[in-house]
Amino acid sequence: MPKEFDQRIPNEKLKIFATEYNKFIKTAEIVENNTDNLEKPPQGLNTEKQIIFIKNDSAEDIEQFRALAVKGLIFEPQENEDGFKYRFSFKGKQYTQGDEDLQDPSNFCIVQQSIAVGSIGKAMVNGTTQARVFINDEDHRYVRFDDESFILQSDVQGEARIQFKEGVGEGWAVIQMASNDAQRILVLNSSGSTIPDRSAMLVESVGNVPNHFTCVKPDRNNALNVIPLIGGDLKDGCSRWQSHQSLMIFKATKPETGSIEAGDFIGTKENEFDLVKEGFGFLVMGVVEASPTDITVICQFNGMSPALIATSDETAEKINVKTVNQDGTGEGDEFELDVLQPAP
Repeated sequence: MPKEFDQRIPNEKLKIFATEYNKFIKTAEIVENNTDNLEKPPQGLNTEKQIIFIKNDSAEDIEQFRALAVKGLIFEPQENEDGFKYRFSFKGKQYTQGDEDLQDPSNFCIVQQSIAVGSIGKAMVNGTTQARVFINDEDHRYVRFDDESFILQSDVQGEARIQFKEGVGEGWAVIQMASNDAQRILVLNSSGSTIPDRSAMLVESVGNVPNHFTCVKPDRNNALNVIPLIGGDLKDGCSRWQSHQSLMIFKATKPETGSIEAGDFIGTKENEFDLVKEGFGFLVMGVVEASPTDITVICQFNGMSPALIATSDETAEKINVKTVNQDGTGEGDEFELDVLQPAP
């Protein structure tokens, strides 16, 4: 027993019953050791550093500052209530498409120490931390998971913001992890083939659970029930949670002549994942990047029924037009529109 628990004021007599003195000693032992009947503070989360304890459930050791997907608790309340209350810890695993426990790529951590297979270590789930990242493009500002890898990939969209990076290729980065409350949907690839990143997916059906979509390759021109794939290629039969916003990033096929620019309209093409110019459905807000064959564009659903673009000589005052269906075929009765002459 430490001497500090047996102190006396110099030259002062102390009269106390042995029973009371022993209670004092016992209480001091409990406070010192934080044991017995005093409730321990939860140790699973450091509220200042946003650190959790995580078990490496992957098939191989993970090095410091690599990414693990979080797949649930080690001890759930119904299995071990004390373990849940006093030292809750998570299970982590290398991200793999097709694993139903890892469908949400935003649920990840950066390990703060190397963790062997089956061992428990510390990891960050919210905050700013160092990380190993493969930078695909110098202009990328976000990171996302790569399939079957502990190394994050840079992208134009993602689950964490890049604050610092060394350069193109694998290297050191500083990323800011934060809770992402943007609207999310679960997409299931039922196309029969891998859907490339940023492709246009046709929503074939909606599940019984809200925001669950089964997606396929577009089967017609100018389809409107289309959303982009976000977060890397998605294998056939696999599903993934992803954000969904009014501004969308698509890949588009570069026209044989000319280019795609802000203000153009693009739409789906039968049996193609890439959008094409002069289609209906999406208004181009801007071009992000271009390659010899593909262009990445930021689009917004125009919210309007398809319409024909009509031309006339400058002497005409009226013109007859028809509405068109999603195949671009005129339907219904003709109606008359005024022709707006260009300003002199």
